[in-house]
Amino acid sequence: MINTALRVVKKTVGTVAKISTSEVTKVVDGVKAVGTVVGMVPSKKKSLAEVTEDLKRLKELKDLGILSEEEFDEKKKKYMEML
Repeated sequence: MINTALRVVKKTVGTVAKISTSEVTKVVDGVKAVGTVVGMVPSKKKSLAEVTEDLKRLKELKDLGILSEEEFDEKKKKYMEML
């Protein structure tokens, strides 16, 4: 997952002159969120609201290209098991 984030940052840095500030901000925010996701280790029962919020954050990372589809699906499965 961290390697994916680094690839996104490298790609962005290589084309920074061609993208908008808001896109750069999204990537930076996504990379910051990696730290949050790394700490998101499902280990106990959670409420539907908690799982929903966690999945929204994971989807944002997937949409930014920080998580691959496979990484997202793996995390999603773990969170669904917590309900």
